[in-house]
Amino acid sequence: MTVSTSRTYNPDISAILRMAFRRCGLLNEHQDLDEAKSKVGREELDALIDFLQVDGVAARTRSFEVIPLQSGVRDYTLAASTLDVEGDGAFIAAGETVDSASGETPIQAMTIQDWQGISAKDASGRPMRYYLDRTSDQLVVKFWVTPGTSEDGASVRFVVHRLSADNLVGSNTVDKERYWRDYIIWSMAERLAFAYSIPGSLRMELGRKAEQALGKCRGAAAPQTPTDFILGHRTGWT
Repeated sequence: MTVSTSRTYNPDISAILRMAFRRCGLLNEHQDLDEAKSKVGREELDALIDFLQVDGVAARTRSFEVIPLQSGVRDYTLAASTLDVEGDGAFIAAGETVDSASGETPIQAMTIQDWQGISAKDASGRPMRYYLDRTSDQLVVKFWVTPGTSEDGASVRFVVHRLSADNLVGSNTVDKERYWRDYIIWSMAERLAFAYSIPGSLRMELGRKAEQALGKCRGAAAPQTPTDFILGHRTGWT
């Protein structure tokens, strides 16, 4: 027995769709997808991957975004692909290398009520806190305090959640880790069964298979680092 030395196979979107159409009975092993079915499949797949953004965190959707600061500029628009910001930002002084700075200072997140309660919004200096404004199509970071002359050319690095890549070109691959593949195929089969009015008993079985696979993927996508628990309680002195 000879085992392959390659571990890089990742089926493209067209292959994912063929497997999904076969699992729900809309395609046999001798058939290929026509353009009409391919278009329906790509649209359903794109909707599914976008929906997964609200269901846990996949490693590929978390990355860094760096904002170069300018003196006197308080508000900064994040990239159109940025879905959310996670935790504190990191202030990095001008002249330092972003990924190997000699020192970084946390910039803490605050709520809209915290932002509302700040009286001196015209203060300038090194930013200490930020508010994430979600009222526009793109996220906007509002710093307090506003960067001053000494902060011109400095940077702030954020951990962000980004949108997954589009799935509208059949020769591309799905923007998910490879362990998501079986869930995506089962879930796509269920969606296609609805789209093509396949009887309910098969749809239910496809949905059950998808749900089982999703549970395993959630486990694999969960952070694998140790979790610290902090227990607090009130006393007569606090």
